[in-house]
Formats: sequence, C-alpha cells, structure tokens
Amino acid sequence: MTDTRSRSFVRSRWYALLIALGIDDVSRLNGLFGTGGVARPIRFGIVGIVTFGVQMGFFAGLQAAGLTAVVANAIALAIAVQFNFAGNQLLVWADLPLKLLSRAFAERWATYHGCIALSLIVNFSVFVVAQLFLPALVAVLIGIASSTAIKFVSLDRFAFRPGRTA
Repeated sequence: MTDTRSRSFVRSRWYALLIALGIDDVSRLNGLFGTGGVARPIRFGIVGIVTFGVQMGFFAGLQAAGLTAVVANAIALAIAVQFNFAGNQLLVWADLPLKLLSRAFAERWATYHGCIALSLIVNFSVFVVAQLFLPALVAVLIGIASSTAIKFVSLDRFAFRPGRTA
C-alpha cells in the first residue's frame, strides 16, 4: 500500500468514526489524522485514555471481587496491555499496517512487549511503593503516569518503526 493510500485509509477510518459519533464537521480535525507533528502523540493519548479506563475498570471490578490491590492491578495491567497494543496498531500507527498472521506482525507484537517491559516494570514498581503510602487508586494513577513517556518513545522508535513489511 502506498503512503498516500495508507493515509487515505487511516483518514477514512477516523472520519467514519467521527461521523458515527455525530461529528459531521471534521475539517478542523485534519491534523489529527496525519503522521507528522502532534497527530500521532494525540492519537496515542486518546488510546492511552481509553486504555486507562479499561485498566481502571478491571482493577475496580477485580478489587470488588475480593482480590488484593496488588493482584487486581497485575491482572488489570495485563489486560490493558493487550488492549493498548490493538489500539496502537489500529489507530496510532495505522499507517504502518501488517497482515494479522504474518511474521512481521508477530515480530511487532513481540517487540511491542519488549519495549513496554521497562515501562511496565516502572508502572508496577511505582504502584507497589505508592500503595504503601497512598490509596490504591491513586497509586495506580501514579504508576500509569510514570510509564507513559517511556512507552511512547520506545514504541515509536522500535515496535512501530517504518520499514517492516508483511
């Protein structure tokens, strides 16, 4: 797929989503759909916010089910990581598509997990220490915030770098 066709595909997918949400004047949002400037970090932030909701929802539900805060956060984090990979592949770095069952996709998935390993260690370590002094939900927030910059830079430079082919 050429770069121009790829951008058109991403743009049409975003436009369709916005129109489905009832936002029919999208002309002012054109910068959100590109790959340069702040477009990618904005989409990364949007996916991150949704992922945050996924993690917090699972965390709260698992804690309500009787799991300890540490165990609930570990499980919620594992679920959120897979959701985040899908969101990043489909929305943030959609201009770098790969066939689902290809070797390149498997390599991207593995590299993604390698890149976020450090951010997960930071996230979880900060949570474990912070929850000793702060309410568990606040500790989760601090853990998530501490890993966001590490995650974006490593994903952009390694997991979702241009040049991979299916």
